[in-house]
Amino acid sequence: MIHLDAQEITELLPMRRAVDLMRDAFRLISSGEAVSPVRLNLPIEKENANSLLMPCYIPGGDYFGIKTANVFPGNRSRGLPVINSQYHLYSAETGLLLATMDGALLTKLRTGAASGLATELLADKNASILAVFGTGVQAESQIEAVCCVRPIEEVLVFGRSPSASEEFAKRISGSVGQLVRGDVTLEDLRRADVICTATNSTEALFQIGDVKPGAHINAIGAYRPEMCEISAELIGGCRLIVDELEAALEEAGDIIQPLSSGLITEDHIAGELGDLVDVKVDVPRSSDEVTVFKSVGSAVQDFVCARDLFERAGRKE
Repeated sequence: MIHLDAQEITELLPMRRAVDLMRDAFRLISSGEAVSPVRLNLPIEKENANSLLMPCYIPGGDYFGIKTANVFPGNRSRGLPVINSQYHLYSAETGLLLATMDGALLTKLRTGAASGLATELLADKNASILAVFGTGVQAESQIEAVCCVRPIEEVLVFGRSPSASEEFAKRISGSVGQLVRGDVTLEDLRRADVICTATNSTEALFQIGDVKPGAHINAIGAYRPEMCEISAELIGGCRLIVDELEAALEEAGDIIQPLSSGLITEDHIAGELGDLVDVKVDVPRSSDEVTVFKSVGSAVQDFVCARDLFERAGRKE
């Protein structure tokens, strides 16, 4: 049995490779090949927190895996990680544990990589300005992934406060080759070609009038029905793609809320990201139509990355 720490995961799985792995993950999701029940969500009400259990198995494969992820927003004020997580990879022949991995970093990588793939498939090929809502680890991976697939020259950071935005921008400026700005307003947002939202917000972060015609949005927060990052009007007026239909209808507040109000119907969802990988769904749109990729995360994404990491670690030894 091996354990892969954060440094080993970073060395073995660079973001560009992770984006490519997401093609396999979303193909498996949309084809129905993966056995991946909607995650078990155990609410820890005292802390407004959640403990998530995410299993996955590909029939006929050599492995199965389970990720536990504890999401405790209150840890931010304690100086502790908001997400603490472990991934366990098992033999599908014996059930024995083969590997444990830093689940938080795995989550960060695969979530960013999903947005990278969505951006690669849906955003303008010449997209050069990226806006990011959030200043946590997920915001970092969103930036890294989008910059892998598009010629981004400028990153606009929207945090909980101007000081949080400035601090984050300053912190990551040295690790990316783009201009990173934290001194921004919604007027700046209207210049963004790609927008990523990575927050725990319960209300819309911006309105449809704040978005540039033809922009692409990756919405990765709002993983509970009461959460919301994208306005109902924007959802109703966009071309909407999801990671996994069943999970989106059960967990994604950005979709559940406009569905409940009657603003949209399920038919408004144009398809799953995996349908685009296999070219089962055409997403024709005018140059001024906004596209939204709404993701709540899938255990298949974690599994595909964990399997690749385990096999590459074995070849390295």
